[in-house]
Amino acid sequence: MNEKEAGRLLREEFLPRQHDMGEPLFPYNIVLVGFMGTGKSTIAALMQEAFGMEVIEMDQVIVRQQGMSIPEIFEKYGEEYFRDLETQLLIDMQNRSNAVISCGGGVALRERNVTEMKKNGRVVLLTAAPGTILERVKDDDNRPLLRGHKDVEYISGMMEERRPKYEAEADIIVSTDGKSALDICREIVLKCRKNPVTVRNIKIGEGTPKICVPLVGRTKEEILAEAEKVKGLPVDMAEWRGDWFSAVKDPEQVRNVLTALRKVLPDLPLLFTFRTSREGGEQEISIEEYRSVNRCVLKTGLVDLIDVELFIDGAASDSPAEALTLSDEPSASERAEGTVEMLIREAHAHGVKVIVSNHDFEMTPPEAEILHRLRAMERIGADIAKIAVMPLSRKDVLTLLAATEQMYRTAAVPVVTMSMSGQGAISRLCGEVFGSAITFGSAGRASAPGQIAVEELREALRLIHASL
Repeated sequence: MNEKEAGRLLREEFLPRQHDMGEPLFPYNIVLVGFMGTGKSTIAALMQEAFGMEVIEMDQVIVRQQGMSIPEIFEKYGEEYFRDLETQLLIDMQNRSNAVISCGGGVALRERNVTEMKKNGRVVLLTAAPGTILERVKDDDNRPLLRGHKDVEYISGMMEERRPKYEAEADIIVSTDGKSALDICREIVLKCRKNPVTVRNIKIGEGTPKICVPLVGRTKEEILAEAEKVKGLPVDMAEWRGDWFSAVKDPEQVRNVLTALRKVLPDLPLLFTFRTSREGGEQEISIEEYRSVNRCVLKTGLVDLIDVELFIDGAASDSPAEALTLSDEPSASERAEGTVEMLIREAHAHGVKVIVSNHDFEMTPPEAEILHRLRAMERIGADIAKIAVMPLSRKDVLTLLAATEQMYRTAAVPVVTMSMSGQGAISRLCGEVFGSAITFGSAGRASAPGQIAVEELREALRLIHASL
């Protein structure tokens, strides 16, 4: 496959149809590092072809600036002089963004260089086996450090010497052995665009899906009894479903419950959710009360995340689809600060992450509509985008999984999806395959149809992870 065809495929995969090529794919630079021959120049050229990114080949820039080849610079001025040129060039590059900076093999060995790279870049380490490196550079005479040493043993020794520094500085590591340039670029984009959400010691959106257990109870005593059950279970986070609590509109009682929960679960990430009756919750609530309850929770400083419903301001609509039309352009109501934007802003001011969610208990919308809702969540400022839908057939489950996989490839935020009921249970297990970052399990009373017991869920996730 030629470079133009590979570039077209990458554009189709990662850029929405309406994407303006003048709009940067990344708000920072991609800095490619690694031993010589790992494919940095090839990958940089394909990123330029696919996404219109500026390519800065550090070696070529230095050769042009100095008016002599790299071997000549080494011979006349020595390696230290050449490394100083590299450092200065990295400093000069900091006022740019959406560029691919292809570094010479030794750039990353200097601590100062690493500091400069990270000021406006994600450092991507490309790796390859010594035999692969030799095959790629054996006919290249522009490698002064390999003069007279083009053999696997020497290359292996140099690579092992540099490996600890390379790996310590890398934000992302991508092996290039046995992969096409298209596959390597795809992996880089996927890894760079993902921004895991770190809550306490948990990274949501990285690795195996995180298991969240809802705490459902009408009284403080029931809620704390649920929390006690969770303490000994293999869970990653807990969700207090505030809509189950009979006194949730009383700020003092909410604070009391949260204070007690924190004593029982001091280190577990805690999500607060008031699920409206329209989306499967237990209580009716006005928009004003919804805002008030969430603000009260934020002010306690006792939760790590809150859930905010995407359509909370469209509660008068007959269906979620009426609240947000199928357009990739933000509507006037989206541009004006509504309840969702306000709560996101206030949550972030308190250091709290926000899951923006939508729950459709009537049906599974078409794939395009699911994607539209998830993208609206990301656009509006969600830290995590979540959707749960009701399958009416097995095909509906596949629709949800297809939308999940596409959103995973194109979104910068973690995505959480599920197909409810027993028919959709598979969606709660295969998040690591399709891209869903959190799965909800039960420790007794389930908060939604199709939830699986925590111990069984953990074992299923373990088996799937081991096979990947």
